[in-house]
Amino acid sequence: MPKMPQSKGLMYVEALVNGKATKALVDTGATHNFVSEDEARRLELQASKEGGWLKAVNSAAKPSHGVARGVTMHIGSWEGRVDFTVAPMDDFKMVLGMDFLQKVKVVPLPFLRSMAILEEEKAVHGPYGQ
Repeated sequence: MPKMPQSKGLMYVEALVNGKATKALVDTGATHNFVSEDEARRLELQASKEGGWLKAVNSAAKPSHGVARGVTMHIGSWEGRVDFTVAPMDDFKMVLGMDFLQKVKVVPLPFLRSMAILEEEKAVHGPYGQ
């Protein structure tokens, strides 16, 4: 079951990426999935050298550092492949944005401290805890 500890009103999910434990922010305000350069190295992600720019609210545009495609991820009993843009981030190690939420049909249920993954043949519902 997905465990999503809350911190400061934010939703996080505990996950395994390439078999290594990590914690990702679930962000309905982010368009894509992002991973910091340090976390990408720790998780041994292989990123392409695709160029691009990132623009966050109240900050200057910064270049991305490639895209890690088809990364194996486990959240509770759900398993799938996720693409991550490797980005200069200092607040979070990993962000799951609308790209992930729409692809696997995630329904955040913050009032239940839970989320549901409704992807066909892989449906999961679980609490997030401390």
